Amino acid sequence: MKRQIIKTALVFVFGILSFNQALAQSAKENSLNKQEIADKLEIKKDEFRIRRTETAISNSPDKIAPENRFSFNLGSSLSMTMLYASFVGEDIAMEDKAIVELVFLIDSLEGLPQADALQKTLKNIVRYNCKGQQCVQEIQSVTNTFQKELKGDMQWYFNAGMTASNLYISSFGDDTSVTKNLLAQMQDLTNKAPKTIPVEVLNQMKTVTQYIAKEKLSKDDYTAIGSKLDGLINTITA
Repeated sequence: MKRQIIKTALVFVFGILSFNQALAQSAKENSLNKQEIADKLEIKKDEFRIRRTETAISNSPDKIAPENRFSFNLGSSLSMTMLYASFVGEDIAMEDKAIVELVFLIDSLEGLPQADALQKTLKNIVRYNCKGQQCVQEIQSVTNTFQKELKGDMQWYFNAGMTASNLYISSFGDDTSVTKNLLAQMQDLTNKAPKTIPVEVLNQMKTVTQYIAKEKLSKDDYTAIGSKLDGLINTITA
C-alpha cells in the first residue's frame, strides 16, 4: 500500500552505468553516507524534473525551443533516476526516489514506447524483480534509445542535460577522476555544438569546463562547479 501511494506522487561516451559504479566505489572509499547524498540531491531535484507545461518562451535573447529544453530536462531526469535506481534493494529512501522519478518520467513520455519500457522497470522495482545495477541497466536501455532517435539540437541538449546532472552527482562522490571525465564530456559537447546553440549557453559551459585543467579538485572547486552549473541550467530552462 505504501508503494502504491508513492507511485501516485511524483551515456554516451562515459555511460551512467559505469558512472554509478565509480560513484559507489568513491562513496565507499570516502565513507560517504548514502542519506547525505540523497539529502543534497533533494535540493536540486526540481531543477531536473521534466515539465510538460513549460512556457514556449525563453528568457534568453536567443530563444531556446521548448523541445530542446525538454530534451535537456529529459537527459537530466534519466541520469538522476539511474542514480536512485542503483540503490534499489539496499536503501529504501533512494528506492522511493527512483519510484517517484519513474512515475514522473512515464507521465511525461506518455504515448511513447519508452514510457512502456519504464513502466516495466517501475513494476519490477515495486515487485522486487530487480535491484541495483539490473534496474539501472533497464533505464540505461531506454536512455540508449533516445540517444539513437534524437537528432541535431535535441540530441545535443539531451546529452548536455545528462552531463550536467552527472556532474552534480559526481561532486558528492569527491572523486576527481570521475569529475574530470565528465568535464571532458562537457568540453567535447562545447567543441562539437551545432551552430544553432546560443553562444551564451556555450559560454556557461566553458565556465564549468575550465576546471578540467586542475590536477586535483578541492571542495571549493566542487562548490564553484555547482554554482556554474546552476547558471547553465537557468540559461537553458529559464
